[in-house]
Amino acid sequence: MIRNAPQTIQNVVTYQVLIDVSNGALKLRPGMTANLTLMVAACSNVLRVPNAALRFHPEDVGLSLVEPPLPSGCGRVWTVEKGVLHSRDLKTGITDGARTEVRGGPLRAGDLVVVGRSSSASDAQQRSSGASRPVSRMPHVH
Repeated sequence: MIRNAPQTIQNVVTYQVLIDVSNGALKLRPGMTANLTLMVAACSNVLRVPNAALRFHPEDVGLSLVEPPLPSGCGRVWTVEKGVLHSRDLKTGITDGARTEVRGGPLRAGDLVVVGRSSSASDAQQRSSGASRPVSRMPHVH
């Protein structure tokens, strides 16, 4: 049961939730606070991209490129090939909050996607600071 009385502390809104669980080991005690993660969807052996890559825009690096808006369930990532930014439109799926499933599009496992710009002008320093991240194939997405 989710209680309808929200509590706001430091701009974070929380709701009390009552759950029924087995407590055979007596690890849960009256009045105890617990954090719960509820899995609502799962996929295995899927291609994922970092959410930072889906949030990146060329304006973040001082370029002004016009790209058409995307429909719901789609995302756009950027790759760099021979020093030129290229957009890649994707059909997206579920996310675990850090990475999002790729259900369709031109990316393959191991492709590098732009997640931001490093403060250094050196290409070597940009690579080591994480300006690009490889697309990964992971066993599970929650």
